[in-house]
Amino acid sequence: TNSKRAVPPPCPPCVRAPTEMDGGEAEAPAANTEPIEISFKLTDQESIKFKLKPKAPFQKIVDAIGKKFHINTDEINFIDADGRRIAKSTFDQSVKALGIEDGDQLSGLLTQVGGAGSCPAA
Repeated sequence: TNSKRAVPPPCPPCVRAPTEMDGGEAEAPAANTEPIEISFKLTDQESIKFKLKPKAPFQKIVDAIGKKFHINTDEINFIDADGRRIAKSTFDQSVKALGIEDGDQLSGLLTQVGGAGSCPAA
């Protein structure tokens, strides 16, 4: 007997990005996995550099700064490359979410305790 089996339809072609071997452009590496380098300068201190992934939380930088300068990071106001203060409530966000990019220079200002009082005349 001649029994014919049902042949499944062919699979649709795989969808993928062109590669150099295809004569197309190579796929760009994922932006979230390539490390970025940023630098940080605390008032009157040397500048230090960090390499980290864009998805790393900003708190990772804060902790490293505290260890490097032997300082309580609650006493530092962190300033981004555009001169804006980075709120402590956002330290759990990624550096990418905070708009920090490769090559950015962050700075830190020590919180001033007290104020300008009046000196009694001598």
